[in-house]
Amino acid sequence: MVPGLPQSGEWWWEPAVDIPVNALFASLLKEYSIDQNRVYLTGFSLGGLQTYIALEYVTDLFAAAIPMCGNYGEPDKVKIFKDVPNWTFHGQDDGTVKVKNSRVVMEEYEKLNSKVIYTNSKYRQAINLSDDQIKNHILAHSNPFYTEYPKVGHDSWTQAYETPLLQDWLFSKYKLKAGAIRLTNLNNSKVYPTLNEAFTIKWNSSNPKDSVEIWFSNNNGESWELIQSQINTRSYAWDVSKVQDCSLGKIRILLKNSLGFVYGISESSLFAIDNMASNGKPLVKILNQEFVIDSIVQLPRINLQMLIADPEKDSLTINLFYSCDNELSYHKLDSFKVSTQIDTVLRLVNLKDLVKVEEMVLKAEISDNVSSTVDTTLYFYNYNGTTVSAERDIENSDIQIYPNPFDDELSIQTSGNREYSIELTTITGRTVYQSKMEGNFHRINLKELSSGIYFVRMKSDNIISVRKVIKQ
Repeated sequence: MVPGLPQSGEWWWEPAVDIPVNALFASLLKEYSIDQNRVYLTGFSLGGLQTYIALEYVTDLFAAAIPMCGNYGEPDKVKIFKDVPNWTFHGQDDGTVKVKNSRVVMEEYEKLNSKVIYTNSKYRQAINLSDDQIKNHILAHSNPFYTEYPKVGHDSWTQAYETPLLQDWLFSKYKLKAGAIRLTNLNNSKVYPTLNEAFTIKWNSSNPKDSVEIWFSNNNGESWELIQSQINTRSYAWDVSKVQDCSLGKIRILLKNSLGFVYGISESSLFAIDNMASNGKPLVKILNQEFVIDSIVQLPRINLQMLIADPEKDSLTINLFYSCDNELSYHKLDSFKVSTQIDTVLRLVNLKDLVKVEEMVLKAEISDNVSSTVDTTLYFYNYNGTTVSAERDIENSDIQIYPNPFDDELSIQTSGNREYSIELTTITGRTVYQSKMEGNFHRINLKELSSGIYFVRMKSDNIISVRKVIKQ
């Protein structure tokens, strides 16, 4: 069904429009032979925005959704529909709907502890999953998926709809039933058990005639392995001695009906596996929420928050590095030792002592003298440093932003003949306003903006200026 928009309204879910649209849904479901557990939703551009809005308003109707290049500006509402299977697409060079609009939604999923499957390019980090890796996540019912095409503009939908695996993903989806299955052990996030022998996985479920699939990940959901498929006996004796040691193990259990569709999902909290006979890799993961795409870090120093884990509780060395040349070279910041099975460690980084650049990345490396792993932040703006890189600050006399603090309107006045782009971001880097400046004066109406700290970023050719402003 492809509903049109009447001239009387701008959005489906306005009082003048939402009643007939919902009535149309109800009429079709009643009049035609439609599997109400397999209703799917997709749209691109304005339709991509409406896809998210539909998920927000009628969450229980849909088994899966495919939003594309939508201008959805309310990531705080992702919690309403976070469990509905979602595969979002966007082009990195989209000049109509900025790619940040999809990125902030994915970042909100991560804040809600949903591991996003970045099939192609996590922002400016090079990621390109193989078809086999994507199929693995489809079979294991990972959620959500996000695909960002490099060097693609607003028309990301042509390439997306031609993706063969998208159809495999979509038509495998069945409306999930909350609480249909629930693990009764390995589900306490405050306990971090170590498994090293036979272990019985247990769960609750209402229908013993259905079947289950049990999947195991040794890397916190980066990939999955099917370890058992059986009838729903509510328990499975797992021979852990045959499993490779790991520090961030997870179990996912899928409940399937007589038609073979998954309608219930439960996932464990983290655990370690240590079979004593081998050495498991240590792991480090940077947790700071400050480092989102294109974020502006104004603090002179920051506590780097890292999750570290090791199956054997070895003595671990953590080295911290930074790069300001697109990761062509790294410079050492710090080195320290820890000994733990799993913990969160804070380490102070003095950003003011580093180079003053627009693109910087921090890297953490952990080693047990046998093997090592690394994790990096996304690129961020560091304007606290001691020198200026290729882009330089506009002189204070060139630009005036007032009043500051402001209430409803912000005025920008410049001198000279430069043409500027204007971007207003939150303290975490989320863009709330974008425009081109025509002439030497620009006024912005920000009445609907929440109170808080924002940054005005002015750019002209290779010149950049970032100013902090406060909304009262």
